[in-house]
Amino acid sequence: MIKINPMGPKLAEFKHKNDERFFYQIKWDGVRILVHKEGTKVTLINKHQRDKTLQFPELQILKEIKDDFIIDGEMMVVKGEKNSFSQILKRNLTKDLNKIKMLSNRIPVTYGVFDILYLNGASLMDHEIEKRLEILNILVEDNYNFTNILHVCKNFDDGVSLYETTNKLELEGIVAKKRGSKYIQGKKSYDWIKYKHKRVIKPYIGGIMVENQRVKSLAVGVRDEQDHFLYIGNVGTGLSEDNKKKILEKSIDIVRQHSIFKNFEDKNHIWINPEVRCYIEFMEWTDDYTLRSPVFKSLLED
Repeated sequence: MIKINPMGPKLAEFKHKNDERFFYQIKWDGVRILVHKEGTKVTLINKHQRDKTLQFPELQILKEIKDDFIIDGEMMVVKGEKNSFSQILKRNLTKDLNKIKMLSNRIPVTYGVFDILYLNGASLMDHEIEKRLEILNILVEDNYNFTNILHVCKNFDDGVSLYETTNKLELEGIVAKKRGSKYIQGKKSYDWIKYKHKRVIKPYIGGIMVENQRVKSLAVGVRDEQDHFLYIGNVGTGLSEDNKKKILEKSIDIVRQHSIFKNFEDKNHIWINPEVRCYIEFMEWTDDYTLRSPVFKSLLED
């Protein structure tokens, strides 16, 4: 099997101007997956070179396609006009075969494909992106029976409208892709630029990390479907001295011995009952379902 280090986009702030050198696509909130199809074998590899074939058995239907290929895209769970990162993460992290079978029925996936790198043994990475997408669309159109699981990401010329629409729909953002560009393995390139919407979450504060007798950060989490508390990270940025004082005052009577989180325990935290919530702004979810670049904004009551 050919090893591919996927190309990555650079992150930038959107200037609300269209650039004719680029076209734009929706940035779906899922798990980056490369699908390798060789003969009757279909293998799924994530961006960290980990095999994810077991987690997404639905994709084995692609072995019925006569062509061999390597395609690049995002595995996602679509619900209405949105896609659910927590649900795709559950699919992505499950290793038990019985549970995988159950989840594949309860939480079906869609593969949003946005590039093709190989076709029948020939590399396409030096082709211009427009040519690669033309080949990709022909491949999918010739195999229309699989369009229930394969979704080819659409291109838009109006990035401003797309950015505004994805914000209203609470999607992750958009990606600008440079016309005429090649696929550059293993690098983040300004040929692809992602513009992401900042997100807001209202988690519970379950712990206070103390360093040198001072509040350093807050351990925060959310309830899962079984009503357990799931740790999603620590936030320290944005915590003012007034914030810290308020939180300590609220925490005095709700201190507990052990962590409320089923997936996190640490001796440097003071644990509290989940009675205080806060607003946090963050950039995106990580593959481990933690917050990337969280910023504390306020207590929920404020």
